[in-house]
Amino acid sequence: MKKYDYSVRMDPRLCTGCINCIKRCPTEAIRVRKGKSIINPAQCIDCGECIRICKPHARYARYDKLCTIDGYEYTVALPDPTLLVQFNGLMDPNLLIAALKHLGFDEVFEVAAATEVMIPAVKEYVTEHRDLQPVICSFCPTVVRLIKNQFPNLMDHLLPFVPPFELAADIAVQRALKQTGLPREKIGIFYISPCPTSVSWSRSSLGVEKSEVDRVLSISNIYPQLVAAMKTAAGEEYPSVSRFGVAGLSGAITGGMANSIFRSNFLAADGMENVVKVLECLEDRQLPKAQYVELSICSAGCVGGLFTVENPHFAQNKVYQQMRVLPAIADHTDIAETADPQWTSPLRYEPVLQLSESLEENFAHMNLTEQIFEKLPGLDCGSCGAPSCKAHSEDVAAGTAKLNDCVHIVNRNLLNSFEEVARVAARLKEIQRKDEACAPEFDDACRMICRLSDEMKDIVDRNQIINGEENAESDRKE
Repeated sequence: MKKYDYSVRMDPRLCTGCINCIKRCPTEAIRVRKGKSIINPAQCIDCGECIRICKPHARYARYDKLCTIDGYEYTVALPDPTLLVQFNGLMDPNLLIAALKHLGFDEVFEVAAATEVMIPAVKEYVTEHRDLQPVICSFCPTVVRLIKNQFPNLMDHLLPFVPPFELAADIAVQRALKQTGLPREKIGIFYISPCPTSVSWSRSSLGVEKSEVDRVLSISNIYPQLVAAMKTAAGEEYPSVSRFGVAGLSGAITGGMANSIFRSNFLAADGMENVVKVLECLEDRQLPKAQYVELSICSAGCVGGLFTVENPHFAQNKVYQQMRVLPAIADHTDIAETADPQWTSPLRYEPVLQLSESLEENFAHMNLTEQIFEKLPGLDCGSCGAPSCKAHSEDVAAGTAKLNDCVHIVNRNLLNSFEEVARVAARLKEIQRKDEACAPEFDDACRMICRLSDEMKDIVDRNQIINGEENAESDRKE
């Protein structure tokens, strides 16, 4: 299985061990162990839901810093179309390009331009593959990973194209190699991204062997430097070199590109819960006939990404304002012939819960999981550190958790033990009343009480019933 280099990280000093993140994760990739949350990289899809929900801000996403441009002789910035609508009053994309060059980039190639280059290829593929309709857009890497992880029956319906930022990187590399004559390793391709999923894509790409994106910058991180650079560039003359229109900019919002291509015969949805519901309906064939389905994990589309600055709905409104002054689509005849957005390697289903190559062993594991699940209360409370009783049963079967991690089972065991102790105590009193000389039986009863007492204490210790007091004491010491 190909290792997935996810971008979400956790600061253990800030994590309080709450269960908000495990309940929010759509793929049940998070567990709470020893009072801290951990991620299973095989199940993580980098949606960022755990970051959004984390109240103590223990979760965060990694990205590259602007200073990394010093490690290359020639650098190209790939601004996402969402970057244009992060600033108040900015209507000229050429000013943004000039500001990026002020920050030290040698060249700028807009991702929106690559989006427009892809439009004819997307339309042609969907038209030629009527048997696979509705075709599901593959431009959100998180959606692709979600389908690969949870909805393998829909993998054939995925559009086998790389995201626009990857095509932009490929075009930028070709242009830079031709213009500079430098070797590839001395050319740095920097994607200015609205979300963390592009960070993981650049390190663990799907559909291609290796991404052409060398570094991923966060919009929110370079925002202050860009504002200062725009003020400087605004006082100078800068060339008109921007190359995109309405079609390219519309890729920043939900259904924007689909509307540019198919007008009406498409479906668009955003937000994790809505995306999951649509995929479930697609899997059950419950949706009306549509040629194309465009899904975005972030609310309102890419403008709602975790790396953005502007309110996503305000940014969406700015996109509509920009559309009034842009041409429908720009001319890309000089790069369209060499731009190929198709995957170069097929997407394969890799079941995250497959523990063995042996079918018999996997069936045995599934049966064990079901047996364990029947012993659990089915409350999905999360107090065991897993998001559901089903997930906990899988962890117990895999040997990564104990059945008694469930506090409800602990309470049940404690109650049974207390009841047994009470019965023994009653029996002892009866013995004492009837025959005080029955010493051996009395001694046996006493030993039984001691054993039960030790077992009860062991249950309490192993399941951290007093963990709240221990955590409070630890926090006071820190």
